[in-house]
Amino acid sequence: NILPFALSVEVLKKDNHFKFSTDDKTIHLDADKLSFPLTVRKWKKGDSFQPLGMKQTKKISDYLIDKKINLFDKEKIYVMLSQNEIAWLVGQRIDDRYKITSQTKNILEFRL
Repeated sequence: NILPFALSVEVLKKDNHFKFSTDDKTIHLDADKLSFPLTVRKWKKGDSFQPLGMKQTKKISDYLIDKKINLFDKEKIYVMLSQNEIAWLVGQRIDDRYKITSQTKNILEFRL
């Protein structure tokens, strides 16, 4: 199964030199909270995640409606899974449960 996008991954240590990317094609996840292997697939009806900054989960279909993403673009949305949890709505938003915190030691940087 070939993805319609390229994804590069880099392992980083969280130290004083670490800076979050301001590029919207780059995300950072807490490597120690992830379960491997990570899998990527198209989102499905009924999928939900906890968007960064939110305390509760949200259906991806509702998230995409709120973001005013058209039907054509919705067909091209993928999710990255850690076990069976969505860690990243690819190209959109990470899941709050995998964000970088003050306790984070190892970071995975994904670049589209």
